[in-house]
Order: sequence, then C-alpha cells, then structure tokens
Amino acid sequence: WNSYGEYSLSPIEFTATDGDGLYEFYTVGVDIAGNQEPTPAGSQASTTLDTSQPFGTFVINAGAQATNIANVILVVSVIRAAEMRFSNDGVTWPEGWVPLLGVHPWTIPTTEQIHTVYGEFRDIAMQVMPVTDDIEYDITPTGPVSAPSAAPGHEAVLLTWTNPVDSDFHNVEIWRGLLHDGSHVSTYPSYIGSTVPTPPADRDAAQASAEWVLAGRAEIGATSFTDSVATRGIYYYELFATDPANNFSVPTGLTIRATNYVLGDVAIPHDGLVRVEDLTVLGATYGISVFNPLFNGICDVGPTHDDSGTGIPMPDDQINLDDQMIFAMNYVPSAKNLATDNPASRTSETASLTWKPVHERTWALNLVTPCPRLKGVGLMGNLPEGLIPELSPGEAVLAQPEPFYLDNVDSHGLEAGLVILGSGRGLTGTGTLMYVTFPENADLDASAMDDIRLDLRDIHNKPIAYDLQGKSGAVPPAAFWLAEAYPNPFNPATTIRFSIAAEMPVRLEIYGMDGRRVAVLVDGTLDAGPHETVWLGRDDSGRQVASGVYFSKLLAGSQSVVRKMTLMK
Repeated sequence: WNSYGEYSLSPIEFTATDGDGLYEFYTVGVDIAGNQEPTPAGSQASTTLDTSQPFGTFVINAGAQATNIANVILVVSVIRAAEMRFSNDGVTWPEGWVPLLGVHPWTIPTTEQIHTVYGEFRDIAMQVMPVTDDIEYDITPTGPVSAPSAAPGHEAVLLTWTNPVDSDFHNVEIWRGLLHDGSHVSTYPSYIGSTVPTPPADRDAAQASAEWVLAGRAEIGATSFTDSVATRGIYYYELFATDPANNFSVPTGLTIRATNYVLGDVAIPHDGLVRVEDLTVLGATYGISVFNPLFNGICDVGPTHDDSGTGIPMPDDQINLDDQMIFAMNYVPSAKNLATDNPASRTSETASLTWKPVHERTWALNLVTPCPRLKGVGLMGNLPEGLIPELSPGEAVLAQPEPFYLDNVDSHGLEAGLVILGSGRGLTGTGTLMYVTFPENADLDASAMDDIRLDLRDIHNKPIAYDLQGKSGAVPPAAFWLAEAYPNPFNPATTIRFSIAAEMPVRLEIYGMDGRRVAVLVDGTLDAGPHETVWLGRDDSGRQVASGVYFSKLLAGSQSVVRKMTLMK
C-alpha cells in the first residue's frame, strides 16, 4: 500500500502511473484534533485500468464463401471483449449487446448478392472494436456438366466430363448406381433379368434412393475421377455440379455406365490384364452350351453393346467368336498398332480369300491380298454328324509378330475362331490363314468348302466384306442375340439391336408388365447378321405409352429372347 496524499475535498483525481491493472483503495479520516480512525483490514474500493482494446474476429459459417440458407452461424474468436452485437447494415442493431459467446446464430437478407455482417465487441472499459465478414446468398444452381463418359478399369471405373462455364462453378459430386437383382446385389456375370437403377431426378432424389450411393467429390477444377469399387458389375453414374453455396445442378440426364473390370480378365486372381491364363479359361468353355455343367459364364463377355472391348457385355449364353474377339482386343500388350489403327486407315476394305486343296483331305484358307485391319476369322459349316475337322494355323498367322488364338467347337462340327491377340493388332501379311483337315471318311468335294460360312472382323470388331472365289459379301456375326435397349431407361426413344444367325422370318415385339403386347417393331424376313430398330415409345396405333417397365421380345425360328427396359417421363 502506498500513500497517495492528504485531501480535504472529494472527489480525488487519481493518476495510475503503473499502467494497466487492478487498483485498490482505502481512506483513513483525521479530525482537527489529530485523531485518526483505525486503518481498515482491506480495500474499500477498486477499479481496473484497461487501455487495450478487444482484438480478434468472427467468420460466417466457418468462413464459407456462400450459402443458400439465410440462417447462418457466426463463429466468434475475440479476446478482451465482454459483450458483442451484430447488424446487417451497420446502423441498426436488432438484438443489442449480448454476452460474448463463441457462436451466435444470425439471419442475413434473402437477396441474391454478397452480404456484409457487421460486428462490434466491447470490453468492460466500454472500448469497442468493430469487425465485418462477407458471405454471398445464392440459391441459383450452376449449369450441369457435359460430355460425361465412363470407362472400365481394374476394380475401378474411370470417369471424365467437361465442367460448366458458370463463374460460380465449384466442383462435381459423383453418384453411383448398380445393375442389380432387385435387392441391390450385382448380377455379374450373366446380367439376365437385371434391374437398372432409376435415374435420379435431382441430387435430393439420389440421396434418398437406396439404388444410389455417393462415390465422392472431384477435386476443385478436376475433369476426371477414378471410382474405386471392388465388386464386379455394371455401374451407372450421375454427376451434379455444385457451386460455393452448395447448390446442385440438374442431372446430366445421360446414361453413362461401365464395368469395373477388364472384359476377359477371368483367371483368378484378377489382375486387370488379359493374358495366356485367361485364354486357358476361355478355351475350357469355348463352344459349350449354357446347359452344360462345364459352361463358364464369366467368359460370356460378348457381344458388347458397341462391339468394343470396353463396351457393356451382353451375355448371350454362347461362348464363340464374339467372346474370342473381346478377349483378343483386351489382350496384352495393349499398345496400339498405329499403322493400322489411325482414323485415316478406318476405311472400308475387302478381304480377298480362296480355298485351296493341299491334299485329298486338307484345305487351306488363303488371304490373297493384304488386309491389315483383319483381326478375326470365324468359320461355320453344317457338316455331317460326327465329322469333326482338325484345324491348324497357316504360315501367314505363324509369321505374325503378335500371338494368336485358334479354337474350334468340336461338338458343332465346324465352328472355329481365329484371332490376332492385342489391342489394335491385325494381320500384317498374306498367305494361308488356317488349314482344315477332315477325317479319312469325309466325302467332300471342292464345292463343299464354298458352303462354309465366314465371319471376318476388323480391329474394332466390325464386319469386313470379303470376296471368296467370286462370292462376295459382308458376313455378319453368325449369332443369335438381343441387346439391352440403349439408352435404358429412355425418353422418348431407345434403340434395340439384335442379331440372327441366318436368313429367316423375324418378329420383334414390345410387351407391357401385364403381358399385353404393345407394339410390333419388326415382322418379316431378314438377312443374317446384326440389325437395329428404334422404338419411339408408341403402341401399334401410334399412341404414346405410359411410363413404366416394358419388355422387348425377339423371335427368330425356334429361338426367342426377352430384355427389359424402362420408359421414364
């Protein structure tokens, strides 16, 4: 305690020479006779000197750039203050001073623009520190992404897209659906009777649907995303663009889908590559019927919806050249043969072929002129029962720098496939492609070889026209199948692709869920090979049908097959 002096009048002005802090006081009275009152035990008055202003800041919604909800949270980090107040205009303070807290709810105006929230913080010395923060109120979503695509990877799907040009575009949210059995379980490898996930009408619908899960968010500014998913299947994707206020765009409305595995990667353990061990698995089931216990459906990968090695598999319960070509296109090495796989080379070519006897029971199929896009050769012949030829590769194939694969379905007599292995790899030379040797009891003349049907495929698995000893044609795949409609679900139209093995009467019909026939799209005799038609979602009277599930049914000879599709409006 220090004496501050003697005074006969009040108030007494005190100067705090020791700076900020707590100051305590007491007084002792003295009368004119010099009597002094007792010294008190403690202070009789006190005050705190605080010349340091409050310091710190506050942020709106943890520092968010924008919001689509007017009710926000102010996060306060201010030292030395005891009270605070806030305003949307810096003039009116609706709540007045309130005790200092770490968070405070606030409401900004609902006008789409950048809003400033004004804050003031004061200490017990009534010193005030002003501070502001800005946030944009935005309820208008950005435009959608465009040109989305999906491609298969090893236990992953590779997605790409083009971002919208909107100035407030932020990033992309990716949602994944699965082709499933109705209980959200993959139907790999057959996919027969599968349920296509219903496309979400908006982001809220995706979040509420049991068929869709959030695969992730792309990095800001990214135009690609790798979705890692282990369970084999066909995955569907919808993408929503977001802005800083977390508004979501409308969906792309485009059906993008891909497998999360490489077609032909069938040997265990899967490694994302098609190698010799995978061809061994293919060879064990090649030509075997689905009704045979030895049939291995994981090799039934062809045809695909676009004939490519990265397309959507459309299993047809047959293991033949269609599947062999998919294995061949995905076989390692995967480097492209640029000499035969550039856009300038994608012109129509005709393969010139001949059958030549090499001795009484052996015939050679020869390529007369170069056809560098030739990748696969299929042979089909109606031979007498029990007459099974032996096939062997010819010199033109053996001279190839790339490996090849040749197989025959013995149970069918003659249903053989010869393919050059490797992406973009075709036949580089001319000469004998293969030898066909018949048993000693075979009674065949030269004309019999002309009855053998050929199926020539290019490096993109498309038919190649041919000329065989004066007979020419573009022989399509000798297979019977009905592809899944594309797109599916659809609105207002979808394309239906199918193939028949020979010239015959064909009917393609559309049925409703109640079994009632809605429309007949094809009714007549068609050539062998692939065909396609478009259904506009109308019945035979031209009336637009209602949204719902429909079935396409293909009848050709004694064969029939059904596929499901969904019309959405």
